[in-house]
Amino acid sequence: MFNNMRAVIQENTQGYDYVFTDLHGNYELFERALFLLNFDKSKDRAIIAGDFCDRGPESLRCLKLILEDWVIAIPGNHEQMLVEYTKNPNSMYGRAFMYNGGHWIYDYPPFMWEEAGINEVVAKIETLPRMLTVEGRNKVHVVHAELNVGLIDHEITDADIEDPDTLKQMLTLSSLDGAYRDWE
Repeated sequence: MFNNMRAVIQENTQGYDYVFTDLHGNYELFERALFLLNFDKSKDRAIIAGDFCDRGPESLRCLKLILEDWVIAIPGNHEQMLVEYTKNPNSMYGRAFMYNGGHWIYDYPPFMWEEAGINEVVAKIETLPRMLTVEGRNKVHVVHAELNVGLIDHEITDADIEDPDTLKQMLTLSSLDGAYRDWE
């Protein structure tokens, strides 16, 4: 899962690139933000850095944004928990999914996941990069939450981000028991 560490894209020269994070199932608030920004889906891009689902009333609708052409998505810990829940609800992250707002999935028993689009969303999540670099006039790196830089003894450079081993080390997650754990 999550073998794609980093994707690099060019800045949007036709419109704007907007970065959002932590929608947490609040589709209506996201739509309102797009309206206030005069967001144009034909030329603007929404870079959403994780936590599409859980807690809000429209988790699946927010997750389906991952499938839109105008959305560039990076998974967060809630997407990881969803993926693990669909594979093994009794795993540590599967149980954490319920604890952290995943009860919305009870509206979709497993036999309905295909029809509801959950399987498609989960498959797409597994292909997403964990870091996005937008290059252009300026270079911007986008991740969900933070980089684990505790073991890096210098200021992070582009060389660190371009090195797969260093990047993987920086993209580990703190597990529920406080130890660091890689996204498998």
